[in-house]
Amino acid sequence: MLLCNPFLVKLLLDHGASVQISDIGPRLLNTTINALMLPKGFYFESKFISIITLIIEAGADTTGLHLNEEFRKRFPALVSALTRPATQSTSSGRNVMYPSSVILEEEASNLDQTDILLKEYIGNPDNRRKNRHCKERRLIQIKHKYGYGFPLSKRLQLDNLSNANEIDDPCTSAKTSPHVRSLKLFDTISINERAVAVIQALFDCFGIKLFISEYFFVMESDRYIETAPTKLAIQFDKMQGIIRESGRLIMQIPSKQTALSIPAWYKSTHPYLRFIDAMYVCRKASASIGQEVFSDILGGSERTLAVDLHAILIAGLSILAITGGDEAVDKLVMIILGVKLDPAQITSSKEASGDWLIRNRRQCSCDIDSVHRPLSPVAAAKAVGIDIWRDRPKQTLKRVWDLQQDKLVKDIDATDVMFITHRWITGEVEYHDVEKMKRWKGQSISRRSDKLHRIRRALLKHTKYIWIDTICIDKSNLSEVDEAIRSMYKWYASCAAVILDSGTPLRVWCKRGWCLQEGAAAGVLCGISKEGKLVTIQELAIEQRQSICTLDLHLYYRPGNAAEILTRMNIRETTRHEDIAYSLIGVFSLRYTLAYGEGIKSRDRLFHALATQKGDLSFLSFQTTQTISQNCLPAISEPSYLVAKCTIAPAPITVSHFGICFEVQLIKGQEISQILHKLHRWRTMSFAKGRFLGVDELIEAEKRSKGQSASSIELAVVHHIRSLMLVETYNDESQASGRRPIKLRHRLQCCQIEENEFKRLFGRVDAAVERIWLGDQFDVAEVDQFESGWSGRRK
Repeated sequence: MLLCNPFLVKLLLDHGASVQISDIGPRLLNTTINALMLPKGFYFESKFISIITLIIEAGADTTGLHLNEEFRKRFPALVSALTRPATQSTSSGRNVMYPSSVILEEEASNLDQTDILLKEYIGNPDNRRKNRHCKERRLIQIKHKYGYGFPLSKRLQLDNLSNANEIDDPCTSAKTSPHVRSLKLFDTISINERAVAVIQALFDCFGIKLFISEYFFVMESDRYIETAPTKLAIQFDKMQGIIRESGRLIMQIPSKQTALSIPAWYKSTHPYLRFIDAMYVCRKASASIGQEVFSDILGGSERTLAVDLHAILIAGLSILAITGGDEAVDKLVMIILGVKLDPAQITSSKEASGDWLIRNRRQCSCDIDSVHRPLSPVAAAKAVGIDIWRDRPKQTLKRVWDLQQDKLVKDIDATDVMFITHRWITGEVEYHDVEKMKRWKGQSISRRSDKLHRIRRALLKHTKYIWIDTICIDKSNLSEVDEAIRSMYKWYASCAAVILDSGTPLRVWCKRGWCLQEGAAAGVLCGISKEGKLVTIQELAIEQRQSICTLDLHLYYRPGNAAEILTRMNIRETTRHEDIAYSLIGVFSLRYTLAYGEGIKSRDRLFHALATQKGDLSFLSFQTTQTISQNCLPAISEPSYLVAKCTIAPAPITVSHFGICFEVQLIKGQEISQILHKLHRWRTMSFAKGRFLGVDELIEAEKRSKGQSASSIELAVVHHIRSLMLVETYNDESQASGRRPIKLRHRLQCCQIEENEFKRLFGRVDAAVERIWLGDQFDVAEVDQFESGWSGRRK
């Protein structure tokens, strides 16, 4: 009884009890630790820390105390005090760790936190009328995977964070926007109303019950899908302040407002807004955990998203983490789009789509022929008019169209300008036409064409400045054109909003090459309706009967996965071949020289720039066909494999006239057949369905190559693009001066396998890592000439 009650321990110590008696002093701490180490949970652990602290302060001997790994992990705050040399112990009184008054205050507070009633909050008015008697819970009585209560190891660590009123956050400067901007371009609900609506819709969809106290939120659902923890769920398991398991999530409410809080929501009286804020603080306090996973699911880098939007989406994902698999993300997307979901639509994992690519959101379930990912939560937010970007760096524009004066003006910040995205048509008014117009007084830009008049009439009440490439770029000035092409992506990302002209239908806009980066870069994207009103892209898509998922709003560059964007560009059209590459410079953030006149070679240079600057070789994972049997780079008509998530290369990549040089594991001789036999057996398994592309073609190519010299055929295991590549060596000569040999190879065929299965199958391949040169296949005459040259040099 004594060892379980810190109040009694303090009372005895205050009345003269000693812990320094020679026969019991050395054993006291060991006895106490062994007695109290077994129970887990916040209730017991908080008592344990208080009792040990009191004993240490009273002068207990810590010499020779053995602390096992479990203790060090569960109670890091006690380790330093228990391992402090005896000379530093307690002679100064009870101030080793905390003043005793503070300990007891915190102890009383801590003990009360898990014992306070959690009351159910029913947000839906219809459910509130049906259930007039709200249920109650006590956290200390809720059994979960950590025991009872809330373990100290999961508590939020906010002590090192400044209070909100002490923050000098650069994100709050005039030209940046950490929260969703309040641009009232069209009639739409406020961000607070939207946040509440999203959480309520998710609660209704998954049958969530929310219990609230001053210290904790508890979510419970009886409609969850029994599955192994998904990647998303695992990330929430690792976060501070959260206990997650199937059907339940317990979250600690931050004890103070910090730099991580959203001020208006931390202080809000609405439980849903406070819930979102608490979840966001938990996420930011564990920001180093799962950034790649969260960014991939959200459809945009966490670091760039507007704070309010980011918080709403993280709160939404926390609900999905206790209710089902990855396919549940589609429910969040539909709710953001305003689609009302019937709870009956929630299916078990067995009833979910049998297509692995669709179920794991690698491919959209729509019936469009071109392969693309499904709409992401961030793309859905963009479609309904939410500003998605956190910051808008200053970008000074050389000239813009002042709608009020109806003339061009110079040196305006892009954050104050709306950009027009459109398709060029015959007879466009250009910059030189506007310059000629200055000769006649009284002439204005909007009178030069119906298109310009329509744009001015629709946007005059929304903005002062417009940027449109036709009249704002002097195309006779090559340096200005060069700068504009290089800066286009940054300009569109920094501007106040991107507006689609009503003269460019969505079905045309989504086929134009330059429009890909304009839609992807936009923080706010909207359009002009037939009636000349500013509307969201979702409203425009409904008006024009266009599927939103085909607009590529979800595209953003995932390092190592350029193939996804390249494949989407392949189905688009540009006036000049060079623009296929030039329009992607900003998307990939590449250093790249422009050279109009080089034609399709610009695309090869883009591949090489991706390889050397970004370590991205995802474009090499494609199926060899008759039309490109001699090429190491894919043709425009050949889509790259998109079944796996790739990574950047682990070693520098070199490009030269020999081709591309990178690291692989090379398998030779009979081992090739053994590996491919294993691969063939694997592909027949039911769980492998949908997790590979090109396996049959690779196996067939190896069979056809058996008639050739066995020493010239090798199987390259390319780990970072999750691919097996059958290659043929057509030269293996030593360089002059005794340097290492150059091995020139060309590809015969390639396959790609989903990343987890690829790692399981080939992660332990016992083969040396080598650097190979992969290039186009030379014809016989070129090979003979090459070998003759080397022979002459040796003589």
